[in-house]
Amino acid sequence: MKHSLILHPFLFGLFLVVNLLSSNIGEVDFVDAVPVTAMILVMVFVILCICQLLLRDIYRAGIITSGLLVFIFSPYQVLLTMRRWLSNLNGEAVQLNPLPVYAALIFAIALYVYFFAKKATGVRQLTPILNMMSVCWVGIPLFTIATAKMSERIDWPGIHKQHQAELLTSKTTPTPPTPDIYYIIMDRYAGPGTLKTTYSFDNRRFLQYLESKGFYVATKSAANYPSTGHSLASSLNLQYIGYLEKSIGRESINWIPIHGLLQNHKVQQFLKSKGYKYIHLGSWWGPTHDNKLADENVYFTSLSEMFFALYGTTAFQPVSAALGVLDIRYEHWRGNRRQFGDLTRKVDASGPKFVFAHFLLPHDPYVFSRDGEYLPVRQVNKQPPEVSYVDQLVYTNRMLQKTIDTLLSRSKQPPIIILQADEGPYPRRYDNDNQNFDWRKATDAELNQKMKILNSFYLPGVDARALYPTISPVNAFRLVFNLYFKTNLPLLPDESFVFEQRRRPYSLLNVTSKLNNK
Repeated sequence: MKHSLILHPFLFGLFLVVNLLSSNIGEVDFVDAVPVTAMILVMVFVILCICQLLLRDIYRAGIITSGLLVFIFSPYQVLLTMRRWLSNLNGEAVQLNPLPVYAALIFAIALYVYFFAKKATGVRQLTPILNMMSVCWVGIPLFTIATAKMSERIDWPGIHKQHQAELLTSKTTPTPPTPDIYYIIMDRYAGPGTLKTTYSFDNRRFLQYLESKGFYVATKSAANYPSTGHSLASSLNLQYIGYLEKSIGRESINWIPIHGLLQNHKVQQFLKSKGYKYIHLGSWWGPTHDNKLADENVYFTSLSEMFFALYGTTAFQPVSAALGVLDIRYEHWRGNRRQFGDLTRKVDASGPKFVFAHFLLPHDPYVFSRDGEYLPVRQVNKQPPEVSYVDQLVYTNRMLQKTIDTLLSRSKQPPIIILQADEGPYPRRYDNDNQNFDWRKATDAELNQKMKILNSFYLPGVDARALYPTISPVNAFRLVFNLYFKTNLPLLPDESFVFEQRRRPYSLLNVTSKLNNK
């Protein structure tokens, strides 16, 4: 009988990556998928070799390997489907005990392995059928990706022209030494009004601390956009990004142009032209993990966001999480603690320097107690998410105070510090279906929760009257460059936009009038 190649385990492994890409079309760069794909294919090869050594039958080994892959990567999907179904039925997010699901799957895979290892006949004839099925598995998401890519008509020259439309020019070169500039982004740090009304937390003590140090706190500030990508693309390029709609299309689902604006942005272009060193302190989120144009990149994990996204779906994750290995929650806890230290250590780097630091705090996952201790997920699930958010924010405040004290005390000359959030926290209703949540139907309270943010400035030698309570991130560097580098950039109207759905990032809607000024 003609021998059949054992392709289906490898094709199924490839399907796992391709399916993840198709579910996140436009948000993930294909280059990021290469190392993850290589790791999965190596894992498949190792499992296949072990099964072959034990069974002495490559066809049985192949079928069992494919079955084991289903078990390894199915628990999360089963739990997610059940959670969504129950959440929709209940009207709010529901937590599930995973143990019964795992027990049922372990029993099923045990029967599967026993049957194909001992009982099944005709496994050689089954192999070409499985090969053909696996080709279809891979082909469907590949077709989805190809169709989406072919339908995209992006006017890259138009984007580039708009991006470079307003040139940054300097009338005079500031006399050295020039002040170091720290741009510190605290992800989803809510404004004082939101904290009081939605979270029953008075943040006055921290805001008073900032003011006592000489910060101006823009108490009525709102984000320009409801996502990190939009917000940072806007603030780092000193302009709104609504022009992308014309070049890319209102119906596009491609986030890559937005993320691209986080790399070659105008702030680093301008400051590097003035002799500044660009130090980038990245998060585990892909678009700010590192910057190819930075003079120095510092990040707390070399593993990509895509790796954690895929690994978090496996049956290994709960076991490794219990051991504190390859757990996104523990990495979030460990990495953010280290990142504060990385930031303070950059005070001693030779200047002048521009330091960009993106902290995924008080952004979930909620892993910090108020004292900074690690919180296991079972403990977090026992309390409302609003309580967990405030606990993480209290710890964030404490670490920010230590960091700011160090930056101010150890800098050779007073630095410029912009401490702001890119967006506020999401309302509860968003958690049930974040991809399809329609921001056009969001209540005014939900919009205020999402858009009102922390925004504060330490600008040595500058009259506080140059600032105002509603200043938004898009004007942050316009103001700084005008004050310290003698540019003549007009301040833009402080406006807030949301997209209809996360899947349509260019369908922008102005909601400024719906935000209160409390």
